[in-house]
Amino acid sequence: NLLSAQTILTTFFAEFETKQNSYLAYLPIIDSCIALSPQNSLLYYIKGKLYGLIDMPDSALIYFDYAILYSPTFVSPLISKSEIDFSKNKYETVIESLNKAKLLNKSISSYQRWHKIYIKSLLKLNKQAELKNYMDSIEVNNDKNLLTANRLIGFASFYKWYRTEIDTNRKEYFINKESELIVLGKKKEFELNTS
Repeated sequence: NLLSAQTILTTFFAEFETKQNSYLAYLPIIDSCIALSPQNSLLYYIKGKLYGLIDMPDSALIYFDYAILYSPTFVSPLISKSEIDFSKNKYETVIESLNKAKLLNKSISSYQRWHKIYIKSLLKLNKQAELKNYMDSIEVNNDKNLLTANRLIGFASFYKWYRTEIDTNRKEYFINKESELIVLGKKKEFELNTS
């Protein structure tokens, strides 16, 4: 059964990538996979994403919850769920989901969109102390000397967003942070290309 589910899933991805059908046409394929592998969290996550693509967020949330039920450490459904909750102004739920996903331990450059949602949720709830702690933690958890050039540039981009949309009072502070990251990123890129 698992092999059959794998085969159906491979077919699904091939068709999905080429967009040969409308998104709704993929639901029976995913349902077939779920029937063969009913505790496969990836399948529930994919079904949730499909419902999101056809603008049925309430149905998407149901399947993200199933994915989380069968794999509580699976980050993607937690993050996808938080995006829907943010659009519904459920900021406490967003913070809870992203805390479960251990977002603070995730790369700023790879997970920038969700770090932004988390920060915006803290602001909507007027949780200034938590926001300050979060930003301080981001600095501590991201040793700039260990980050790759691409991640440093992603981090600089995050600071640019933060200073232009969130904390305009400390503009110079964040411009200096951005510059420091860009210089370090260019240095690392140069070292990589000359080694």
